[in-house]
Amino acid sequence: MKYKFNIEEVFKQAWTLTKKYFWLMLGVGAVTMVISYTIEGIKYLFLAGSKDMGFMYLPYAVFLVIGFAASIILSFNTYRIIFDMVDGKSPKIMDLFKWDNTISRRIGKWLVANFVLGLIIFIGFILLIVPGIYLAVKYAYVNMLLIEKDMSIKEALKRSADMTHGEKWHLVGMFLVCALVVMIGLILLVIGLVPAVMIVAFASVLVYRKLESHTHHTVVAA
Repeated sequence: MKYKFNIEEVFKQAWTLTKKYFWLMLGVGAVTMVISYTIEGIKYLFLAGSKDMGFMYLPYAVFLVIGFAASIILSFNTYRIIFDMVDGKSPKIMDLFKWDNTISRRIGKWLVANFVLGLIIFIGFILLIVPGIYLAVKYAYVNMLLIEKDMSIKEALKRSADMTHGEKWHLVGMFLVCALVVMIGLILLVIGLVPAVMIVAFASVLVYRKLESHTHHTVVAA
């Protein structure tokens, strides 16, 4: 059977992109971690103080909301930065803080879809492990589709199902290789884990690109 992508070729391309964008990706990760840990630190300072002063719960709640909003925006924009890298563009670390019409139109649907999808997959795993894996693979690209395209959640679910049709076992193999890469990175500690995570991130987007492009051309041809 001829698949829409080659796992070995995908990881070769991912390694090339990792070498090219290593310092930018490192910067994106570092800025994200600093912001996240700073907000978490402030939150727990207020939480600790609330034991003696009840009113400290209010600023804790405020920073809880700020932290949640920041994590959503940073995650959304990190995907957009990786898309730009894969497409040969020149993103910047400051793009992490970008707020434009694209993000304002799509971030709400993206957040709702992540919740709904998590619930669907959770129910699948409760029923049996296999249905959970099947649903996770079938809807693996809803997340990326809603970031990159103006479509409804229903349309994204259908497009992801179309993209993964006939590719599910191949994608399971892809995800297993990703897990192996991360495990090797863990064995090598920080020196290996950082590039391993980058390779997996690039590989995931590269496969998405190949499947989405193939599906789009098939639909147009039909």
